[in-house]
Amino acid sequence: MKSLIIILLAMLGLVSCQPASNEAAALRNQFTDLQTRQAALENKQYIPHLGWAMVQVQVYHAKLYFAGAAQNWKLADYYVHELEEALEDVEQLHPEHEGVKVAELVKAMALPEVENVAKAVEQQDAVAFSAAFEKLTHSCNQCHQAAGKAIIRIKIPQNAGLPNQDFIPPRQE
Repeated sequence: MKSLIIILLAMLGLVSCQPASNEAAALRNQFTDLQTRQAALENKQYIPHLGWAMVQVQVYHAKLYFAGAAQNWKLADYYVHELEEALEDVEQLHPEHEGVKVAELVKAMALPEVENVAKAVEQQDAVAFSAAFEKLTHSCNQCHQAAGKAIIRIKIPQNAGLPNQDFIPPRQE
């Protein structure tokens, strides 16, 4: 009898977890475009904290650098767009934070530099990429300073730190 009760309780636990899993998957899928992000804001659904959103920006910043440094222009193009989207998410989800007009700073400081990096990637110009990426990195620090967060300093990555990704372009066969 105890075994039957334990089995029933376990099954009840699994059944009760199923909707949560479906709800989590649905929430992840909801954030696929700007309209659904706006709906999330209006419905007070989960919105990542600004710090968490900026971690995403930082990861794409690093991945973009390593793709460009390896002259893997297709991958660099992919990450320049991911970085831009992550910054647009910051603008949309956190237009103002602790009295700082984040969206205005992102538009004025970061996005123009991302566009310059995108041009260098499009031209597949390693020298222009390096210069544009350095300016982008500098703009991150200027933005943090303007936001009163000068303690957060971004630099050009020194090593991949992403041991599970290969940034070298695939061989053409």
